[in-house]
Amino acid sequence: MSIELKPTSFDFGQTSLEHLFIDEFLPYCNLVQLKVYIAGLRFAQEKKDTNLTGLAKFLDLDYIEVVEAFRYWQKEGLVLLQNEYENSFDVVYLSLRDIYLKSNFESIKSSTSLDYSLWHQELFNDISSLLSFPLTEMECQSLGEFLQDKEINKELVLKAYDESKKKKYRNREAMRLLSYWAQHQVTSPEEVEAFKERANLRNYQYKEILTALGHPYRQPNAGEKEVMDIWLDDYKLKIEDILSKITSVTRSTTNPSMNYLHAVFTNTLEEGKELTDKKVSREEREKSLRNLGIKL
Repeated sequence: MSIELKPTSFDFGQTSLEHLFIDEFLPYCNLVQLKVYIAGLRFAQEKKDTNLTGLAKFLDLDYIEVVEAFRYWQKEGLVLLQNEYENSFDVVYLSLRDIYLKSNFESIKSSTSLDYSLWHQELFNDISSLLSFPLTEMECQSLGEFLQDKEINKELVLKAYDESKKKKYRNREAMRLLSYWAQHQVTSPEEVEAFKERANLRNYQYKEILTALGHPYRQPNAGEKEVMDIWLDDYKLKIEDILSKITSVTRSTTNPSMNYLHAVFTNTLEEGKELTDKKVSREEREKSLRNLGIKL
């Protein structure tokens, strides 16, 4: 099946849209962002005197939707917002060709994805075969720079892209996953699955503890996770013992805070350690007396 363009018999005007926009940005923006960008581009190319209010009326959008769309394109580096005052500003469209040339060809020796090793070329091709849309040149270069001086399992990279392929920013998400896995010493797809199982177990333990505290539908915050991790990892407490202690504490104390519970568990642990130390000390003293031939 082919795609062809029939010659026009009459020119009503046209808006020039760079191919780089279609390749690099179109797949990832939403409908409102796309409408605002193209309509604004038309007025900019025709040098029509318009503003955000007029653009919102033309597109039948709320004013704030137009503002948020242009802020999105500013974040992507495609427009400049000047003379800003609250939610009012002037918009200057930038040339994608100039942006691309400036970022990729500033030096004579600047590289393209084809300058990477055969291992990288095969990786780029394998990733593209996983995706609905193949990796773009910018995505290949970004991934190549990310992998530079890193020893990463090829299958792990493919795993990251497989899990990120439906995300809006697939390249960014895949590299975020790879960084996250590296931080937790995950080096293979098999270890990813094992890591997920551990994470699921820990999330289950968080939920059990919060449920015991009367918060079955709330997610723990970072501070609460840190405290519960200490109980489970540093203090080596079993989840059953933690839940039993919480039940005991809540019989006498209403809505105990996490800091209060942490103090309880810490004191309990220290008391147990003192008893163990005393027992060891007594046993060592008795052993010394027996060695001296003294009957006990």
